[in-house]
Amino acid sequence: QKPRLEALWVAYRDKPVRNRQRADEREVLDPWQRFAYDIVREKAVERAARCRSDPYSPARLFLTGGAGSGKTRTVRAFVQAYQDVVRARGSDQRDVDNCCKLAAPTGCASFHLKGGASTCHRLFGVPVSRAVGPLAAASTVLEGLQERLGRARLAVLDEFSMLGRRFMGKVLYRVKDALEYRVLRQGLEQVSMGGLDVVLSGHAAQIKAIGDD
Repeated sequence: QKPRLEALWVAYRDKPVRNRQRADEREVLDPWQRFAYDIVREKAVERAARCRSDPYSPARLFLTGGAGSGKTRTVRAFVQAYQDVVRARGSDQRDVDNCCKLAAPTGCASFHLKGGASTCHRLFGVPVSRAVGPLAAASTVLEGLQERLGRARLAVLDEFSMLGRRFMGKVLYRVKDALEYRVLRQGLEQVSMGGLDVVLSGHAAQIKAIGDD
């Protein structure tokens, strides 16, 4: 069993976010799932159409519900819709593949998301149990972070109950390091998370962050 899981992890790790079956489109969602889907898709359309001088307020959305309520299905549906919007604007395939970044606090949770999802620590370059300091301009860590996030427009963080405030502070610090150049170029200096649209998925009553609050 272990070799099989390791092989699957290698197959999915760092791959672009794609939904091969297209079974999770809007028509199969319930009304509340469609509500979340429509919010994210409309933000994708708004972002794709804006000029640099246009004001933009990135999405800040909580997608919550108990186990089996369809959160993952909804995420897969609006990720596909977001990619479709980017594709329709004439973007190349690399932009389409990397416009949505999915992550979760643990490897098991990120594996469940599939589609190139990783742990939050890996996606944002946050070390485990260490303070976060500034990255050198030519460091390989910064280059890797910019490579992972440089084309991103939407970040989906699953199992948000496990993300403590100190950890999210480190994420904000790293995103500022990685995307500062893009924030200035796109006129998004006044918004957090480098101007990314952000969806937090999960349930507040589920497992809490360990050693954080």
